[in-house]
Amino acid sequence: MEKRGERKEGVPVLALAKCLLASYVLTLLLLCLLALLLYKLHLTEGIVTIAISAIYVVTTLDRKSVV
Repeated sequence: MEKRGERKEGVPVLALAKCLLASYVLTLLLLCLLALLLYKLHLTEGIVTIAISAIYVVTTLDRKSVV
C-alpha cells in the first residue's frame, strides 16, 4: 500500500504533457515548412507523402528518447 507523500513510479504527468506539446509544436512547424516548400518548389505528391510520413516518424521518435 502506498503511503502519503511517496511518489508513484513511472512517468510524471507533467513531463509527459510537455513532451506531447513539444511533439505537436515540432510537427506543426515542420508541416508548415513542408507546405512552404510545396508552394515554392511545386513538389510532387509522392515526395510530399514521403515527407509527411518522415516528419511524423521523426517527431515521435525524438520525444520517446526524452521520456
